[in-house]
Amino acid sequence: MYFGHFPVIVSVLFLVAAASAQVTTDVTTSEETNTEATTAATTEANTATTIAASTAVTTAANTATTTAATTATTTAANTATSTATTASTSTAASGVNSSTLGSNANTTLQTTTHSGTVNIHIGKSQHSYR
Repeated sequence: MYFGHFPVIVSVLFLVAAASAQVTTDVTTSEETNTEATTAATTEANTATTIAASTAVTTAANTATTTAATTATTTAANTATSTATTASTSTAASGVNSSTLGSNANTTLQTTTHSGTVNIHIGKSQHSYR
C-alpha cells in the first residue's frame, strides 16, 4: 500500500511547487508594477516642476518686454507732447515783440525759448528765469 500512494504524494508535491512558483511570479509582477507606477508619478511631478519653472522664466521675460514697450511708448508720447507745446508757444510768441507792444506798454508777455528760459516783459523791464 505504501507504493500505491506514491504517485499521489508526488503529484501533491508538484502542485505545491507549482503554486509556490505562481505566488513568486505574482509578487514579482506586483513589485514591477509598483516600480512603474512610482516612476510614472515621479516623471509627472518632475514635468510639473519643469513646466512651472519654464512658465516663471517666460513670464519674467514677457514682463520685461512689456515694460520696455511701455517705456518706449511713453517716451514717444512725451516727446510728441513736448514738441507740440514748444511749437505752439513759439508760434504764438513769434508775432509779439517789444515794438508791437510799444515802449511804455503795461502788458505781460510770457514765452518759452528753445534754451528753456522764460522771458517776462513788463513795460520797459525784462526779467529772465530758468
